[in-house]
Amino acid sequence: MPSYVVYKGKVLGIYDDWEECRRQVHHFSGNSYKGYTTRAEAEA
Repeated sequence: MPSYVVYKGKVLGIYDDWEECRRQVHHFSGNSYKGYTTRAEAEA
């Protein structure tokens, strides 16, 4: 299950759901996020 890390957005953190991640970065100028294959990779 993929996980997403929001580095710059409305609420920073790790998300297991793309829609929740998208809500945090959509319309946020200079956003930064990345998808990872597993949550363990995202946490590292």
